[in-house]
Amino acid sequence: MASLRERVEDLAEAIAAVFNKHAYGGLAPATYVTGWNIMPAHVLSTGAGSGLASGRCYFLPIVIHRTVSVDRIVCRPTTGQSGGTNPSTTLALFRSKASGMPDCSQLVASATVQPTGTSNVYGTISATLEPGQYWLALFYYAPSAPSTAPVFASVNNNIQTLAAPNSVNFASTVRGLYLTGLTALPSTSVADSSFAFSGSSDIPAMGLRVA
Repeated sequence: MASLRERVEDLAEAIAAVFNKHAYGGLAPATYVTGWNIMPAHVLSTGAGSGLASGRCYFLPIVIHRTVSVDRIVCRPTTGQSGGTNPSTTLALFRSKASGMPDCSQLVASATVQPTGTSNVYGTISATLEPGQYWLALFYYAPSAPSTAPVFASVNNNIQTLAAPNSVNFASTVRGLYLTGLTALPSTSVADSSFAFSGSSDIPAMGLRVA
């Protein structure tokens, strides 16, 4: 006959199985599949996007439901860059503040890429993520204007049900955040009020590849 401890352990396992099945409306995966991309669940569609502005860092929230190791940040140019003086595109992943906004002092990983074509671009990283909200980021800087600025597939729907603060009206169009006037990827904490909310098609769609 099973002991009381064994019965309690069996009950705990059964409860955990039910929670895993129904967590987040049944959308949270039991595991992540190696080689697949984790995309922000709230991004329902993407469009062609618009040209990136030099000195701007774009932010997109992503929620991780299970502990997972990732080895790439992925995005897709729809128009490759050309010309200019040493243009650079940096993909990054930041942790969130308690407020839910990006914590630019908590960089998880970053990688520089060259979006010269129109195929998926992968920035190589190495990170193990615990469950929680993070912020994908894309920083673009061109000391002199390129003849063609890169354009990325962009977010077409709103994000405020996931990450926008109470100050944002639910009727507003909010597709992501950005900082302007930068010459490098931010590395220190930034006040929440410094982030601008974008309602246009300029926030690149990004994801993470499972290692």
